[in-house]
Amino acid sequence: YIKTNHPYPPLLNPKRLYKKESIEVKSQREDKEGKEELKSKEIKSNNEVKSKEIKEDRNRETKEGKEVEIQSKETQSNSKETKEKETQNIKGIIKEISKQQEIQNQKENREELVEVKTEINKGIGDRDSENVESKNEESLQPYANLSYESIPASLAWDLNLPLVGGYNGIWLYNSSAGGEATQFFFGYCEGIEFCTLCWRFKEYKSAYIYLYQNYLESKNIIFSFNAWQKGAEKFGNLLDKKVPIFSITRDYISRLKTGVNHIVSTESITKFKNFSLKDEISFPQIYYRGAYKNKPDINILKGNNFSLMWGDLGGLGLRLKWLKNAISKVYFIPIDAISGERAFYTFMQLSKILHFNLPQNSKAFSGKVNRYEGLIMLPCNLRVDTKDVDKHIQEIQVLITTYQLHPNYDNKLINIMNFIKVKAPQDNLVLYVKQEEFRVLMENKTLLRLLQEYFKKYFSALRGYIKNTQDNLFSEQDILNYFKNHPQLALEFKKQVQGDIEIIKSQSPHIIDSWKYYQEFLRICEEG
Repeated sequence: YIKTNHPYPPLLNPKRLYKKESIEVKSQREDKEGKEELKSKEIKSNNEVKSKEIKEDRNRETKEGKEVEIQSKETQSNSKETKEKETQNIKGIIKEISKQQEIQNQKENREELVEVKTEINKGIGDRDSENVESKNEESLQPYANLSYESIPASLAWDLNLPLVGGYNGIWLYNSSAGGEATQFFFGYCEGIEFCTLCWRFKEYKSAYIYLYQNYLESKNIIFSFNAWQKGAEKFGNLLDKKVPIFSITRDYISRLKTGVNHIVSTESITKFKNFSLKDEISFPQIYYRGAYKNKPDINILKGNNFSLMWGDLGGLGLRLKWLKNAISKVYFIPIDAISGERAFYTFMQLSKILHFNLPQNSKAFSGKVNRYEGLIMLPCNLRVDTKDVDKHIQEIQVLITTYQLHPNYDNKLINIMNFIKVKAPQDNLVLYVKQEEFRVLMENKTLLRLLQEYFKKYFSALRGYIKNTQDNLFSEQDILNYFKNHPQLALEFKKQVQGDIEIIKSQSPHIIDSWKYYQEFLRICEEG
C-alpha cells in the first residue's frame, strides 16, 4: 500500500489495521445504541397504547350501541329507521377513528423513513468529503495478524504508519509566548495530560512512540508542536486524527524582547536551594546569550531567527501545512487571555472543548509563572534547627515558593505569611510549613520572632536582587529603537513574519490591531 499523494507514504494501509475501540468511540457507540433502543421502545409503547385506545373505543361504542338498542326496545319510542341510523353513526365514528389512527401511523413511518434517509445521505456525504479512492472502509479486508497493538511503535514510525489517535488537541509551541504558563496551568487540571514535546524529547521519533502508546491506552493527551526538532515535518504529516489546534499569540516585538532577555543558565543553584538561619543570604548569578554573559546582549537580534528558535518567526504556515491532516479548527488565543485573573476563565472555556476538569481554587492561575526575573532558585528550603531555641522541639523547614509552583490544593501545607508579618517582593510568594510544624511554631514565640527577623532581611535582599536583574533587561522600546538604528534589519524582520501576520489576521484581525509595539514597528519600517 503506497498512498502516493502523501509526503511520507505509509507502507501499510491504516484502514486495514485492526485497532482497539477507544473509550471515547465506545462511549459514543453505546450512547447511540441506547438512544436507538429507547426510541424503538417508545414507538412500540405508543403503538400499543394507541391500539388499546382503539379497542376500548370500539368496545365502548359497541356497548353504547347495545344500550341504545335495549333502550329503544324498552321505550318503543324510536322507529326501526332511527335505530339503523344510530348504528350507522356508531360505525362511522369507529371507522373515522381507525382512519385517523392509520394516517398517524403512516406519518410516523414517513418521519422515521426521512430520518433514516437523512442518516444515509449524511453518511454518503461524509464518505464523499473524505475522498475515498476506491473502496469504503467497511469493504476493506483487515490484514491477517496485524494491528496497531501488534506493531511496535518504533517500527510503525519506520513504516510511516499514520497516528489515528493518542491525542485530543495540539498546542503550537511559540517561543516567548506563554509556553511555561501553559504547561503549569494544564498541570493543575484533572482528566488531561499536557506534554511540551521539545522539553521532554530530543527528536520527534520518540514523541511519535509516546503518542502511539497513548493511543493504545486511550489517554486524553494534548501536546505542543514546534518546527525545529529533528523529524518535525514527518511527525506532523503522520498525525491523522482531526483535533482543535491552539496557538498563543503575542506582540512580535514583545516576543523579541523576551528572546533577547532569555537566560541560558545560572551558576550552580544547589546551595541556594537549601540553607539555614546561619548561612549568608545570597542569590545565583544568571547568564545570558551574547557577548556580555552576565547581562543580555541586544545585538543577538542580528543573529539567526532574531533571537528565537527556527520556525518560531514566519513558520506558522509551515507548521499548519505539516498538520493539515490533523486540523479540525484553529484557535488563536491572545496572551492576555492566559495572564492574571483572565487565565482561569480562559481555561474554563478550554475545558469545555477538550473535556477536562479545573481545580476549584483559581489562585494558582492568577500569578506570574516565569521566574527568570529573580526567582530562578525557587522553590527552596530554610532549615530551622529548633534545638538552639528549645532542645525538646524538632527541626522544622520553611518552604519558600509561589502559588504557581505549589498550589497546595490538598491543604497539607500551611502558609505562614500572615504570621511572619513581612511584605514579600511579589504577591505570589508564599512560605509553607507542614501542619505539625505549624503547631510547634505557634507554641514557641521565640522561634516565631526569630523567623520574622530572618525573613525581614531575606525579603529585603531578594527585593534588591529582583530589581538588579530587571534593570539589566531590555524593554520593547529598546527593541524598537534598535530597529530604528538598523532599518535594513527591520525590513528583514517584517518580511520574515509577514506570513504569520496574514494567517492570524485572516481569522482574528483584532489580535494584530491590539499589538501596539508591532504597529509602531510598522511605522518605523514606513519611515525608514
